[in-house]
Amino acid sequence: MNDHPFYLFTSVPPHLVGDQLEEQHRIIASWIAAGFSPVSVNGPSEIERVLAYGFDLDIEPCSSEGKPLVGDILEAVRKRSGPRAGIINSDCAILPYPNLAAVLADELEGGLLYAERIDFGGDDPPSIGNCYGFDAFFFDTALSRGIVDGHFQLGETWWDYWFPTQMAARGATLGNIDVPLITHRRHTSRWSPELWRFNARLHWSEMKLAIDAKQLPSFSTVIRDEEEGYLTRLAPATFCWLQSQKWPRPLSFLPPELVGLENILRAGHYAMHVRLPEIPETRPAIVAPEAPKRPKSMLSRANRARLHFQRRLFRREAASSQNAR
Repeated sequence: MNDHPFYLFTSVPPHLVGDQLEEQHRIIASWIAAGFSPVSVNGPSEIERVLAYGFDLDIEPCSSEGKPLVGDILEAVRKRSGPRAGIINSDCAILPYPNLAAVLADELEGGLLYAERIDFGGDDPPSIGNCYGFDAFFFDTALSRGIVDGHFQLGETWWDYWFPTQMAARGATLGNIDVPLITHRRHTSRWSPELWRFNARLHWSEMKLAIDAKQLPSFSTVIRDEEEGYLTRLAPATFCWLQSQKWPRPLSFLPPELVGLENILRAGHYAMHVRLPEIPETRPAIVAPEAPKRPKSMLSRANRARLHFQRRLFRREAASSQNAR
């Protein structure tokens, strides 16, 4: 397995300057140090600009401009013909575990492993779970060959729920990596509530087919799409289902003599997670956020709308679960 390159696919933005450009160099260097071979998937008008950056990576063209579809990424995976592949958001660095790519390659037969990022920077301490999503995926490419996508874009909402769900429906063993693995510097978020809802409905239409076909037996939450507000149940239910998936074998990314250190990292990873609040939420799930009286920083204020939107979905689900008990 180690004779084949472990390609790590992403899409490098075409308009990086200054600190952003330096940061991207550092991020790509972290991928290479971990043993991966980076590949950026970009539209025709972006390729020349990305090449001019001088990054140590390959470029695969796709037919569309802007953020590539997950389908474009998977087509690039198929063209490379490797038995293992990864997909990562371009602004996430990988921590320097020794021979990480080789360790993952040996583990991934029939499976998909994924990671939540550690957010850092700004006034807040490092944390995991603020975005309620996953930013890196490593998988057995044999299971991804039949996946077809014509909508979900890399880095947009719901793609990171849709992709592992599609893999699970094709028999992949899922596992949420339980040690710190990827880091992400906080920055202003750009997202659309309308696109969030559209993507959610599209994801559910495909997920429902898999559930009805008994392809997702471990997803036990009952979602009734004829009920008003069903998306407020689908989002936390899908995230918590994916987050709770445990790899069937113990995962170890450090040498045996460092097992104590790895246990400390695992405990720290758990401690940094943002916990879902158990206080019942009585306000509507999707509302304009209240203006903060004392914002900690411009970055905190810019991200507040997105975080309030997502947290209220999770609070409503937590309250619903309490009432059910």
